[in-house]
Amino acid sequence: MNLPSIKVSVWPFQKEGKIKATAKITIGEAISICPIKIIKGKDGLFLGMPQISDQSEKYRDVFHPCSKEAREVLTEMVLKAYDPAKMKYHEFPGNDELRIEPKVLICKKGSTGFVGFASLEINDMFKLEHLRLYRTQRGRLTVQYPARSYMKNGEVAISEIVSFKNDFDDTLRKRISDTYSVIDRQTAVDVKDIGLKSLDELLELRRRRESNARKQTNSEEPDEEMEEEPEFSEEFVFM
Repeated sequence: MNLPSIKVSVWPFQKEGKIKATAKITIGEAISICPIKIIKGKDGLFLGMPQISDQSEKYRDVFHPCSKEAREVLTEMVLKAYDPAKMKYHEFPGNDELRIEPKVLICKKGSTGFVGFASLEINDMFKLEHLRLYRTQRGRLTVQYPARSYMKNGEVAISEIVSFKNDFDDTLRKRISDTYSVIDRQTAVDVKDIGLKSLDELLELRRRRESNARKQTNSEEPDEEMEEEPEFSEEFVFM
Protein backbone atom coordinates (compact mmCIF):
# COMPACT_ATOMS: atom_id res chain seq x y z
CA MET A 1 0.00 0.00 0.00
CA ASN A 2 1.44 3.35 -1.10
CA LEU A 3 1.55 5.83 1.76
CA PRO A 4 3.35 9.05 2.64
CA SER A 5 5.00 9.28 6.04
CA ILE A 6 2.55 9.22 8.95
CA LYS A 7 3.27 10.47 12.46
CA VAL A 8 1.06 9.29 15.30
CA SER A 9 0.76 10.87 18.76
CA VAL A 10 -1.45 9.22 21.40
CA TRP A 11 -2.64 10.66 24.74
CA PRO A 12 -4.12 7.99 27.09
CA PHE A 13 -6.98 8.69 29.51
CA GLN A 14 -6.28 7.72 33.10
CA LYS A 15 -9.93 7.51 34.12
CA GLU A 16 -12.03 4.42 33.47
CA GLY A 17 -14.32 4.39 30.47
CA LYS A 18 -14.79 3.06 26.96
CA ILE A 19 -12.65 5.80 25.40
CA LYS A 20 -9.08 4.86 26.27
CA ALA A 21 -7.13 7.55 24.44
CA THR A 22 -7.15 10.18 21.73
CA ALA A 23 -4.70 10.29 18.84
CA LYS A 24 -3.44 12.79 16.32
CA ILE A 25 -2.04 11.74 12.95
CA THR A 26 0.07 13.90 10.63
CA ILE A 27 0.15 12.79 7.01
CA GLY A 28 3.04 13.64 4.73
CA GLU A 29 4.41 16.41 6.99
CA ALA A 30 1.48 18.52 5.84
CA ILE A 31 -1.99 17.74 7.18
CA SER A 32 -2.97 16.71 10.72
CA ILE A 33 -6.21 15.11 11.93
CA CYS A 34 -7.36 15.12 15.56
CA PRO A 35 -8.99 13.68 17.59
CA ILE A 36 -9.07 10.03 16.60
CA LYS A 37 -10.42 8.05 19.56
CA ILE A 38 -9.20 4.68 20.76
CA ILE A 39 -12.30 2.89 22.04
CA LYS A 40 -12.68 -0.38 23.90
CA GLY A 41 -15.37 -2.61 22.39
CA LYS A 42 -16.55 -6.16 22.92
CA ASP A 43 -13.97 -7.46 20.44
CA GLY A 44 -11.09 -5.26 21.56
CA LEU A 45 -9.81 -1.80 20.72
CA PHE A 46 -10.98 0.09 17.64
CA LEU A 47 -10.75 3.62 16.26
CA GLY A 48 -13.46 6.27 16.31
CA MET A 49 -13.06 8.91 13.60
CA PRO A 50 -13.63 12.67 14.14
CA GLN A 51 -17.30 13.53 13.64
CA ILE A 52 -19.65 16.47 13.21
CA SER A 53 -23.42 16.57 13.65
CA ASP A 54 -26.27 18.55 12.16
CA GLN A 55 -29.25 20.08 13.95
CA SER A 56 -31.02 16.70 14.01
CA GLU A 57 -27.96 15.27 15.84
CA LYS A 58 -27.09 12.94 12.98
CA TYR A 59 -23.36 12.25 13.09
CA ARG A 60 -21.00 11.81 10.15
CA ASP A 61 -17.29 11.04 10.03
CA VAL A 62 -15.21 13.99 8.87
CA PHE A 63 -12.14 11.86 8.18
CA HIS A 64 -12.24 8.13 7.43
CA PRO A 65 -10.40 5.34 5.59
CA CYS A 66 -11.65 4.54 2.07
CA SER A 67 -11.45 0.75 2.44
CA LYS A 68 -11.25 -2.08 4.94
CA GLU A 69 -7.55 -2.48 4.18
CA ALA A 70 -6.89 1.22 4.78
CA ARG A 71 -8.78 1.06 8.08
CA GLU A 72 -6.70 -1.93 9.19
CA VAL A 73 -3.45 -0.14 8.31
CA LEU A 74 -4.47 3.01 10.21
CA THR A 75 -5.68 1.00 13.22
CA GLU A 76 -2.40 -0.90 13.37
CA MET A 77 -0.40 2.33 13.29
CA VAL A 78 -2.40 4.09 15.99
CA LEU A 79 -2.50 1.10 18.33
CA LYS A 80 1.25 0.59 17.92
CA ALA A 81 1.71 4.09 19.36
CA TYR A 82 -0.76 3.50 22.20
CA ASP A 83 0.57 3.05 25.74
CA PRO A 84 -2.06 3.12 28.55
CA ALA A 85 0.50 4.57 30.97
CA LYS A 86 1.95 7.52 29.06
CA MET A 87 1.79 9.74 26.02
CA LYS A 88 3.60 8.12 23.11
CA TYR A 89 4.76 9.16 19.63
CA HIS A 90 5.63 6.99 16.66
CA GLU A 91 6.66 7.82 13.10
CA PHE A 92 6.00 5.51 10.16
CA PRO A 93 8.17 6.22 7.10
CA GLY A 94 6.27 6.28 3.83
CA ASN A 95 6.92 4.83 0.41
CA ASP A 96 5.03 7.47 -1.60
CA GLU A 97 4.58 11.24 -1.82
CA LEU A 98 1.48 12.95 -0.46
CA ARG A 99 -1.26 12.93 -3.13
CA ILE A 100 -4.55 14.77 -2.58
CA GLU A 101 -7.43 14.90 -5.06
CA PRO A 102 -10.20 17.46 -4.39
CA LYS A 103 -13.86 17.04 -5.34
CA VAL A 104 -16.13 20.08 -5.47
CA LEU A 105 -19.90 20.53 -5.38
CA ILE A 106 -21.09 24.04 -6.31
CA CYS A 107 -24.34 25.05 -4.64
CA LYS A 108 -24.54 28.72 -5.66
CA LYS A 109 -23.08 29.94 -8.93
CA GLY A 110 -21.85 33.48 -9.40
CA SER A 111 -22.43 34.61 -5.82
CA THR A 112 -20.47 35.63 -2.75
CA GLY A 113 -20.61 34.03 0.67
CA PHE A 114 -21.27 30.28 0.87
CA VAL A 115 -20.94 28.70 -2.61
CA GLY A 116 -20.41 24.94 -2.14
CA PHE A 117 -18.75 21.94 -0.59
CA ALA A 118 -15.53 20.01 -1.14
CA SER A 119 -13.99 16.71 -0.11
CA LEU A 120 -10.39 15.47 -0.32
CA GLU A 121 -9.12 12.00 -1.17
CA ILE A 122 -5.67 11.34 0.28
CA ASN A 123 -3.46 8.78 -1.51
CA ASP A 124 -6.56 6.72 -2.44
CA MET A 125 -6.69 5.65 1.22
CA PHE A 126 -8.39 8.35 3.28
CA LYS A 127 -11.17 10.90 2.76
CA LEU A 128 -11.67 14.28 4.41
CA GLU A 129 -15.24 15.49 3.95
CA HIS A 130 -17.69 18.32 4.75
CA LEU A 131 -15.43 21.21 3.74
CA ARG A 132 -17.43 24.40 3.09
CA LEU A 133 -16.45 26.85 0.34
CA TYR A 134 -16.96 30.62 0.49
CA ARG A 135 -16.21 33.34 -2.03
CA THR A 136 -15.28 36.86 -0.99
CA GLN A 137 -16.49 40.03 -2.70
CA ARG A 138 -13.13 40.17 -4.45
CA GLY A 139 -13.72 36.68 -5.87
CA ARG A 140 -11.23 34.81 -3.71
CA LEU A 141 -12.30 31.31 -2.72
CA THR A 142 -11.82 30.38 0.94
CA VAL A 143 -12.15 26.97 2.58
CA GLN A 144 -13.74 26.34 5.97
CA TYR A 145 -12.64 23.02 7.46
CA PRO A 146 -14.95 21.12 9.84
CA ALA A 147 -14.47 21.77 13.54
CA ARG A 148 -15.95 20.18 16.63
CA SER A 149 -17.82 21.95 19.40
CA TYR A 150 -18.00 20.89 23.04
CA MET A 151 -18.88 22.28 26.45
CA LYS A 152 -16.07 23.69 28.58
CA ASN A 153 -16.75 25.39 31.90
CA GLY A 154 -20.37 25.83 30.92
CA GLU A 155 -19.57 27.47 27.58
CA VAL A 156 -19.38 26.18 24.01
CA ALA A 157 -15.79 25.77 22.83
CA ILE A 158 -14.59 25.14 19.27
CA SER A 159 -11.65 22.90 18.43
CA GLU A 160 -9.98 22.26 15.07
CA ILE A 161 -10.21 18.81 13.53
CA VAL A 162 -7.86 19.64 10.65
CA SER A 163 -4.60 21.60 10.89
CA PHE A 164 -1.69 22.17 8.52
CA LYS A 165 2.07 22.51 8.43
CA ASN A 166 4.43 24.34 6.07
CA ASP A 167 1.65 26.55 4.62
CA PHE A 168 0.03 23.49 3.08
CA ASP A 169 -3.43 24.98 3.67
CA ASP A 170 -2.68 27.68 1.08
CA THR A 171 -1.41 25.09 -1.41
CA LEU A 172 -4.57 23.06 -0.86
CA ARG A 173 -6.83 26.12 -1.18
CA LYS A 174 -5.30 26.89 -4.58
CA ARG A 175 -5.92 23.32 -5.76
CA ILE A 176 -9.54 23.42 -4.60
CA SER A 177 -9.92 26.85 -6.20
CA ASP A 178 -8.61 25.54 -9.53
CA THR A 179 -11.12 22.66 -9.42
CA TYR A 180 -13.89 25.09 -8.49
CA SER A 181 -13.03 27.38 -11.42
CA VAL A 182 -13.36 24.54 -13.93
CA ILE A 183 -16.82 23.62 -12.61
CA ASP A 184 -17.96 27.24 -12.26
CA ARG A 185 -17.85 27.59 -16.05
CA GLN A 186 -20.43 24.82 -16.39
CA THR A 187 -24.13 24.57 -15.47
CA ALA A 188 -25.48 26.77 -12.67
CA VAL A 189 -26.49 25.06 -9.46
CA ASP A 190 -28.71 25.58 -6.45
CA VAL A 191 -28.78 22.81 -3.85
CA LYS A 192 -31.08 22.93 -0.83
CA ASP A 193 -31.31 20.88 2.35
CA ILE A 194 -28.54 18.39 1.63
CA GLY A 195 -27.78 17.88 5.33
CA LEU A 196 -24.55 15.98 5.94
CA LYS A 197 -24.60 13.75 2.88
CA SER A 198 -21.15 13.13 1.42
CA LEU A 199 -20.38 14.20 -2.12
CA ASP A 200 -20.26 10.56 -3.22
CA GLU A 201 -23.76 10.02 -1.79
CA LEU A 202 -25.06 13.06 -3.66
CA LEU A 203 -23.55 11.77 -6.88
CA GLU A 204 -25.19 8.39 -6.38
CA LEU A 205 -28.56 10.05 -5.71
CA ARG A 206 -28.23 11.98 -8.96
CA ARG A 207 -27.38 8.79 -10.87
CA ARG A 208 -30.42 6.99 -9.46
CA ARG A 209 -32.72 9.92 -10.21
CA GLU A 210 -31.54 10.05 -13.83
CA SER A 211 -31.97 6.28 -14.12
CA ASN A 212 -35.57 6.49 -12.86
CA ALA A 213 -36.29 9.35 -15.25
CA ARG A 214 -35.09 7.26 -18.18
CA LYS A 215 -37.18 4.30 -17.09
CA GLN A 216 -40.30 6.44 -16.76
CA THR A 217 -39.69 7.87 -20.23
CA ASN A 218 -39.47 4.33 -21.58
CA SER A 219 -42.62 3.32 -19.63
CA GLU A 220 -40.62 1.06 -17.34
CA GLU A 221 -41.13 0.63 -13.62
CA PRO A 222 -38.84 2.94 -11.62
CA ASP A 223 -36.77 1.68 -8.71
CA GLU A 224 -39.22 1.16 -5.87
CA GLU A 225 -36.97 1.82 -2.91
CA MET A 226 -35.18 5.12 -3.14
CA GLU A 227 -33.67 7.15 -0.35
CA GLU A 228 -35.21 10.61 -0.13
CA GLU A 229 -32.87 12.91 -2.01
CA PRO A 230 -32.17 16.62 -1.62
CA GLU A 231 -34.19 19.17 -3.53
CA PHE A 232 -32.49 20.57 -6.62
CA SER A 233 -33.65 23.61 -8.55
CA GLU A 234 -31.42 22.35 -11.36
CA GLU A 235 -28.72 19.74 -11.84
CA PHE A 236 -25.71 20.15 -9.59
CA VAL A 237 -22.20 20.12 -10.97
CA PHE A 238 -19.76 17.63 -9.52
CA MET A 239 -16.11 16.91 -10.23
